[in-house]
Amino acid sequence: VLAARPLAQIMQVTYTNLSEIFKQDYMRAAQARGLNQRLQLFKHALPNIFIPILTTLSTSLRFSLSSLPIVESFFLWPGIGLTLLQMIEMGQTVMVTDLILTLGLLFLFINLLLEFIYPRLDPRIASESLQSEAGAVENDRLPGIHTLKEIFTALWKPANKIFHRTRSAPSLDP
Repeated sequence: VLAARPLAQIMQVTYTNLSEIFKQDYMRAAQARGLNQRLQLFKHALPNIFIPILTTLSTSLRFSLSSLPIVESFFLWPGIGLTLLQMIEMGQTVMVTDLILTLGLLFLFINLLLEFIYPRLDPRIASESLQSEAGAVENDRLPGIHTLKEIFTALWKPANKIFHRTRSAPSLDP
């Protein structure tokens, strides 16, 4: 149930991108050289469609996980979605917050993983990101913040002041 829509969407994206790639000049050149169809597919076509497929896969995964509570409640499957709906009914706001935060962190982790995978699959992305970083250093709006550690430190200091307010000892009159 959860995989039907994502599989159809992934197949549609794969078919569309493969049909576009097989019309390209380099694919016709590989075919003219007498390259086997399997080699044409695995050496030339698939490396060029990994990025759209992974993007579609991550989007479909997010859609499936977001529709998880509805599917689990309809079929009465025990899982995180049904638990989330039951905790909402019971008024367990802490548990609801934890479950939603866990799903949100899973989405963030998937996006972060894709950000590391994309440059490895397509070297053009790595060179474009290096060029954009070089331009960003020249046009930096936040001077002095260039690394993740500096960003987290800059965000942590104000938050730390808000959450950890020190209380002064009451002054006693002599």
